[in-house]
Amino acid sequence: HQLKDAAAYREARRMLTEELGGVASIKNELERAQFVYEESNMLTVGTNPVNIFAQIASDSIKQPGMDIEQMHLGPEYRCKFKICCNRPENDAHWDSDEPAWVGKASMSRRHKFLTTKNLHFQWFNALVFGLVDESLGGASKQEAFEEVTSMKAAALEYTKNAVEWSDDVGLFFHVFGHNNVNSLHMHILDMNALGPSYYKHEYRNCPVDAVIKVLREEMEVELVASLLSPDAQISSLASEGIARLASAGTGKRRPGVRGTDADTVLLDVGGERLSVARDAFLLAPERSLLRRVAAPRPEDGGFSVDGDGRVFLNFPPRAFKRITDHLVLLQMAPSDVAVKPPSLPWAVREEVEHLAWLLGVWDLVVAGAQWGRGAPLETSARPR
Repeated sequence: HQLKDAAAYREARRMLTEELGGVASIKNELERAQFVYEESNMLTVGTNPVNIFAQIASDSIKQPGMDIEQMHLGPEYRCKFKICCNRPENDAHWDSDEPAWVGKASMSRRHKFLTTKNLHFQWFNALVFGLVDESLGGASKQEAFEEVTSMKAAALEYTKNAVEWSDDVGLFFHVFGHNNVNSLHMHILDMNALGPSYYKHEYRNCPVDAVIKVLREEMEVELVASLLSPDAQISSLASEGIARLASAGTGKRRPGVRGTDADTVLLDVGGERLSVARDAFLLAPERSLLRRVAAPRPEDGGFSVDGDGRVFLNFPPRAFKRITDHLVLLQMAPSDVAVKPPSLPWAVREEVEHLAWLLGVWDLVVAGAQWGRGAPLETSARPR
């Protein structure tokens, strides 16, 4: 089976937690094979079994010439991570078509690995990131997300500083079940010089961005659940409200429904009053927190109202307005016009990015340009 995208990674984590006994089953397997110390939950670094990246991370094995490469990580990352190399003969045969080397040789002319110095078993493979119980020393989904994001930044810092790397860099994990080594290693590849082994392993090269995407989704679900009251957490009532909203047309204001009318959502955002076109909120993904703000009744989305009947959101108004202004522009822009992410001062950017992620509209607001959702421009009406 292929495991090379977010959908497959998401499904693998679902199967692990719902059908295969969870992280405990993997931990038991690693303990039986003597890859993990039962008492400390740390990876073993002895010679039987050999667990090469754990041994390199612990300095049990020194790779010749890699001290210089380690410096390319920069001071921020070299204290946490370690750059590793392939066997010299595997590097030398990176472009060989001989069957003996295809799948064994390096996947690119420039192929390195990034591992972590943290040998807790929760970091042994991407499959279990953020799934290990806190009682075993496990990190939260947010901490796992931050760790993988940091690994990506470290790898790109390395390729920026190292010799001869192009700007086209691929970062991949081999998820448990498709891995050969039971200690963490991110493949760092120069995509401008790929060899036959890359295509041999393509079915299991899971991009780091796919892992980050799924961790972000899972973290969002947890944060939303913590923000909503227990009886409103992803309830059938909320789902029914969203379904009614998706099928409803425009019309007159319905009596007895506070916080909304057919075309406008009335809000109290951190004490500041806003009125936003409902269609702008309907651009948000169906299960996102922002989409719930547009539910026909506040209680359908799990929200309360203030004394004036406005939906109350305890968010920073400045960042929220930046996000909604961008969605309004996106909703109005012609479908053949690309709308770039908002240009933000440094003091505001981080706040907007965090809130966009929490609201579930990161891809719409932050990730990159989006095509408008309005009618296309007539050719004669295009700006010159």
